[in-house]
Amino acid sequence: MYQCTGEEILRELLQHLGLKKGEPKTEEIVRTSICIPTNMPYVNNIWLRRKRGDRPPVVPEGVTNLGLLGQYVELEREIAFTFEYSTRTAWEAIYRMLKRGPAPPDVYQGQYDPKGVWAATKVLLGLTKT
Repeated sequence: MYQCTGEEILRELLQHLGLKKGEPKTEEIVRTSICIPTNMPYVNNIWLRRKRGDRPPVVPEGVTNLGLLGQYVELEREIAFTFEYSTRTAWEAIYRMLKRGPAPPDVYQGQYDPKGVWAATKVLLGLTKT
């Protein structure tokens, strides 16, 4: 991938979307698009140490028309590298800005669930069959 041009990457994507090379629609998209390949050296930065405030909130203070989504925003008591995290940020943003629909459910705090802690302890001690 590091050696691909932007056009090659775009054509590959279009092929995956069912558009064939040489078709007028495909060629029009390629002709009118700009695709600049970019290396993401910090793609695994979710594993780096961080402190509260390193990431922006889902809806920044004073903002009424912008919600930030994905794994690079701050959510209270949530683990950043789960699929649920990304989904929850969208749900949070919609709920906070539109003030409609159901509120996102509370974040499960398994470290405080006695049943969960006991189950993990039994596995750690080899007291259960896995």
